[in-house]
Amino acid sequence: MHGDIDERVPQGGAKLLTVFALPGAVLGFLFWLAVEAVEAGGSEPSRLWLGLAMALVVGAAIYTLSVSRGQILKATTAALGLAVFTGIMFALAQGGQGAAMSEEVIPVAANMVILVVALPFLRSAFRGFTPTDYPPLYADAWNIPAIIGIAGGFTLAGHLLALLVGALFQFIGLGFVREMMTEAWFLLPYSGMLAAVGIGVIRQREAAVLSARSIKMALLRVTAPVFALCVTIFVVAVMLRGFGSLIGDLSPVGTLTAAGIVSLIMINAIVGEAGRPEGVLFGATGRLLAVVLLFLMSLAVYGLAMRVMGEGWTPPRIAAAVAIFVTALYAPIYAAAGLTEQWVILRQGNIAISALLVIIAVLVQTPAFRPYDWSVASQVGIIEADPEGATTADLAFIRSQLGEPGEAAFEALSNDPRFAEIANLTPQTDRWRFEERVGAANRALEEGRLRVHPEGSDLPPASLLMLDRLLRDPDLEAVLVVASETDLWLLAPDYLLADDGMNLLTMTHLFNEGRAFSARSRAELSFGSAAAAQQALDALAENGLLLEERTFRLPVLMGQPVIVDSGVLEPYEVQAPAEPAPPLTPTDPLGPETEAPR
Repeated sequence: MHGDIDERVPQGGAKLLTVFALPGAVLGFLFWLAVEAVEAGGSEPSRLWLGLAMALVVGAAIYTLSVSRGQILKATTAALGLAVFTGIMFALAQGGQGAAMSEEVIPVAANMVILVVALPFLRSAFRGFTPTDYPPLYADAWNIPAIIGIAGGFTLAGHLLALLVGALFQFIGLGFVREMMTEAWFLLPYSGMLAAVGIGVIRQREAAVLSARSIKMALLRVTAPVFALCVTIFVVAVMLRGFGSLIGDLSPVGTLTAAGIVSLIMINAIVGEAGRPEGVLFGATGRLLAVVLLFLMSLAVYGLAMRVMGEGWTPPRIAAAVAIFVTALYAPIYAAAGLTEQWVILRQGNIAISALLVIIAVLVQTPAFRPYDWSVASQVGIIEADPEGATTADLAFIRSQLGEPGEAAFEALSNDPRFAEIANLTPQTDRWRFEERVGAANRALEEGRLRVHPEGSDLPPASLLMLDRLLRDPDLEAVLVVASETDLWLLAPDYLLADDGMNLLTMTHLFNEGRAFSARSRAELSFGSAAAAQQALDALAENGLLLEERTFRLPVLMGQPVIVDSGVLEPYEVQAPAEPAPPLTPTDPLGPETEAPR
């Protein structure tokens, strides 16, 4: 070691060019070729090219973050081996249900987990340590994010510099240089080169990495006592008030799991490289977080279990179960380490669970991971247990949300005499969502929260999405004034300005674009009291909206009208006096049979 320079990393400009810059540019170019091939495949890209793209990302990360002096061949071999493995896994996952249910999120996340777990072990092995030597693993687990973060900033600065250079060249008539810098074939190799050089330079300056890591860990330690206190208060409150709020949907369960992950990170920051907390405050905080983590994950497991017992498994719940299971594995280990103050248990647990993480990341990319099949079995079981309670929405969910297994299950249910009738009424694709919106509008009509003029008019199908968003507020009363089959005016109370007591109504002009209505313009109508605003709403509901046609005088230049703000055009001529809006021609409230608006 010489000063703040890490002599294990290749030194000098020539080494930086040949060991980092050139491989980074080449890998970036190959990644561009893979991306082009994937895009050329359209909706069904080749698994080969998808796997190659993932392999290039993983291989580049392994090589640039682990290559050291005298071990270039070893780093290249390790990068190539892990790249091939992750590329094969990612390609294999393309035919699986995990990729289909998550639009590639699960396979991408799984391979990133493999990369993140493997990197510290590889870097440690290149320095002569064994997989059970915890200090170098711990150091790399914190150093690597610091290196990537600083290198990311360097890459961004490099792109900003390229934009500046392109602008300068454009001033002297070389605009093609600026255009070239926006092309993918240039951007990806350039990004690869910048990232590789940035990582190489930062790895050489070990002091900078250690400084960034120490700042990050200091911030985590400082905030840990406050976070531990807040989470403890939350857990106590849940125990006293009951668990009902945890089973409504996946949001509380996800929040609990996120809080558990933050607790894990903070505990490791507190324990530190020394292997135990420093000081009484941090020692108490570490023990408290270790115990609270056990409660957090117990609540997360309970919330998910109650939801599944009530409504069965679905793909999102299965994905949530995987995340909760992995995080919950740490809870008893950390609790045991905190309660006994034997923090070596934490170290051993982290190493053991790292291996398990890789196994899970591999499994979710194989045919063994079948979230659609498991969800179909669960949902069909619920329906068959209570045939009379089955609805079209239940069957539509199976048919449209559970992939090919769901379609096959729907066909089987259609041939079952108990479900044949509702199966025939079940809409295709996402039409069940559309029916739900119709039902929401009808309920609002029955409750008087939604009034339509002329009274009794059917709602245009494409307006239901806009109304659905509005009517989710149970306290909101709205008036929909129907002007024609293409234009609607929607009036709704906005908010109360407490300072001057002025009530506002928002008038939105909606235009029918076929599949949905979009807002064309909005205006705020001010009233001096709530009674006046309500009187205006009542009058509009009873009499409708009066429409007046106006013609403005516009300046014309070279035969083309000059469009200016119509609000300041004066004078204008009234072409037709105000008259009631024409009634809407009755339509089928469910819209076309073939496809429902989204």
